[in-house]
Amino acid sequence: MLKRISLRDCNKPKVAIYSSFDEQLNHLDDELIALTNTNRLKRTLVLHPLNSGVTRIKNFLEANQHFVERLEPTKQQSFSQDSIKIGTMSLNSGLEFENVFILDLNDSIIPNPKGSNMAKIEHQIFNMRKIFYASLNCATMNLFLFSGDKSNPSRFLQELDPEYLEYFTLGESSNSNDDDFPF
Repeated sequence: MLKRISLRDCNKPKVAIYSSFDEQLNHLDDELIALTNTNRLKRTLVLHPLNSGVTRIKNFLEANQHFVERLEPTKQQSFSQDSIKIGTMSLNSGLEFENVFILDLNDSIIPNPKGSNMAKIEHQIFNMRKIFYASLNCATMNLFLFSGDKSNPSRFLQELDPEYLEYFTLGESSNSNDDDFPF
């Protein structure tokens, strides 16, 4: 079991495990609204393991009046715009954001290795684990980890020491009003 997620000045990573992708999207929307209301939305990144998931997130956020910009490997990104950046977990290497959301951390999606050769499967899991931890380290303030499969969350989530995590559910906002921060 991994002891601790190394996050500079970061709040405890928040984990939510739901029954569906739609529940994750609704919680994401609630958190983004809370961040907007407290002027903390700037420098927000939403990640998914798959391109199809990123497309679904983008469509949902745009339908809910959020300004979204998709991270593309060949596109120059404008980080001065006040938009929510979205992309696959493999596209974030070296980037830092105040708020990072990672959705669909289900074992059927990540790691979900392909093939029957055990050596190749182990290599794929190793590489996917590196991508997962690189994604965690993008967060400088708030990290949200969502799974949409209560019966089978990603083994990578299960490797994290629960002592260093905060668990919550839909309807609970992670942004409490009991802090004294001026932002």
